[in-house]
Amino acid sequence: MFEKLNEIVKESEQIFLASELSKNALNDAMHEATGVIVDVLKAQLDRGKANDLMSYFTGEESNYQNLTDAMVNKYANRLNSYFNLNIKAAKTLSEQVMPIIMSKFIHQTIASKKEENGVFSLLNWLSGNTVNFENFFLKLNVVQVA
Repeated sequence: MFEKLNEIVKESEQIFLASELSKNALNDAMHEATGVIVDVLKAQLDRGKANDLMSYFTGEESNYQNLTDAMVNKYANRLNSYFNLNIKAAKTLSEQVMPIIMSKFIHQTIASKKEENGVFSLLNWLSGNTVNFENFFLKLNVVQVA
């Protein structure tokens, strides 16, 4: 899952090249973008917001903007702190790249529902494979029907 997300980030390389980042920092900044996305998604899962993540990755967009904004802000702060971009340039780059990456990642996840890159695989991966989210959501639906 991490590799697929990394590939999607690298597809946005032109945006990174047009930024104020030094050529030497480009690769690290792209890896940092992947790390920020994973951090924000994992934090949501750790807070017990699996339903929000499920709706985020199934196209219901209930918390789409809030999660994307969290990624934008966290990435801008990391660009400012670790890559010495001034906060305005960091925020601009983050606002340009994060929504594009997440849109592609969500579409790829929706298209691969039952495959290794699907939403259940993503949630299982984020949890460290401690929960089988396909069974978890199946049980939730049974409980709601009963």
